[in-house]
Amino acid sequence: MSYPRSSAPNPWEQHSKFHHRIGMGPATVPGSTSVLELEQDTVLELGAGMGPFGEARVRFTLESDGDTTVVTVEEEPRHGPIRAAWKVLRPAVRMGLWGRKVVSLNSLRDVVLDRLDE
Repeated sequence: MSYPRSSAPNPWEQHSKFHHRIGMGPATVPGSTSVLELEQDTVLELGAGMGPFGEARVRFTLESDGDTTVVTVEEEPRHGPIRAAWKVLRPAVRMGLWGRKVVSLNSLRDVVLDRLDE
């Protein structure tokens, strides 16, 4: 499988931003995600904007563990209505986030393994 690569020296520079849509089908809202913090090879922290719903902080931390790398993903709302709703909806949302993280981390693993085979 082939994955897109950026021709930029570092597409994840601090304060860089990309735009996206959140939702499914006709029920979508515009959002944007920006790099809040970047520590080379160890930390990537994003501000994931959810349009009128607010913004979440998503932090990826990489730690070397012998021949492997442990990736930790932390997410929490920063501001907007989503932050207030988080207090009530946290148990249900955590299950959804857990499922999404499993899929995302499996995809990341596949990308890394495919690139090692190149």
